[in-house]
Amino acid sequence: MLDARINLAIPLKTDVDIEEADVTLTNAVQQVAWHTTPPLQEQHIHDGCPALLKQKLTEKRKARKGWQITRAPQIQQAG
Repeated sequence: MLDARINLAIPLKTDVDIEEADVTLTNAVQQVAWHTTPPLQEQHIHDGCPALLKQKLTEKRKARKGWQITRAPQIQQAG
């Protein structure tokens, strides 16, 4: 796909020729990349977790964070 867009018969004798070839090559690479990149798919957020389970997970995370901050044995044993 990129081979069809690149012209190897471009003279590269002046700075202008080199700049034009650079821009042409950059554009060709970008177009091929955009063409071959698959489109983004919508991300579906599934909220299938029961409320009680969410509450228990939140409590567990808070307890773990409290223990990590204080390193208190009472907090560790409570969990």
